[in-house]
Amino acid sequence: MEKELEQEPLLLVDDEPNLRRVLSKLLEVEGFRVATAGHAQEAEHKLAEQYFRVVITDVRMPGRSGLELLRAQKSHLPQTEFIVLTAYGNVQDGVQAMKDGAYDYLVKGDNDEELPLVARRACEKALLKEQVQELQTRLDSKSGFDHIVGSSARLKEATRMAAKVAATDARVLLVGETGTGKELFAEAIHRSSRRS
Repeated sequence: MEKELEQEPLLLVDDEPNLRRVLSKLLEVEGFRVATAGHAQEAEHKLAEQYFRVVITDVRMPGRSGLELLRAQKSHLPQTEFIVLTAYGNVQDGVQAMKDGAYDYLVKGDNDEELPLVARRACEKALLKEQVQELQTRLDSKSGFDHIVGSSARLKEATRMAAKVAATDARVLLVGETGTGKELFAEAIHRSSRRS
């Protein structure tokens, strides 16, 4: 998994060209491919064009801040992890960044050697979130009422009743002969219930 993550492109957003170059080299030496942006608007364009598991952003930039970028993007890129960098170790900014969903908050200069390790861990977390989402999607698609097929009136009535009872907290007893689909109904009821 580490080999796969090392080739993962990261997006580094910082308005200081020299620092952007230094941090890019630091991450590239550790095996990451780094795309860069000089401000939040440029970062948004790159995020619209390509998927990045990790975005590393400065807090203070001209125009929109890194915290504003985080808030704007996190809602529609929930799997992407954001690492927030600042030259000014402000506790309020750090707390706000974490509340807004940042993976970590680092002070520039103090934690530069930690950055590749934090980026790798953030990539791992993003990958795990993607895998969980994929598995959930597979489970949902395999166990809903849509996968109970048949055209008889009795089967349609049983499916309608099962869907109705799934919305309640009532206990359900399924009876029937072997091979009639009790297990499919039980799975569909469970997946459609609040208890799933």
